[in-house]
Amino acid sequence: MIRFLQPWGLLALIPVLAVAAAYVWLQFRRRAYAIRFTNVEL
Repeated sequence: MIRFLQPWGLLALIPVLAVAAAYVWLQFRRRAYAIRFTNVEL
């Protein structure tokens, strides 16, 4: 079993992971938006 000297340090990872997840989600959303509204006839 893993033991941490500072277990509260794991709580500091939660905001970092949330920001990373939001960034990835926004990148996929932007790509889908660009594909949907692209004028292919040009």
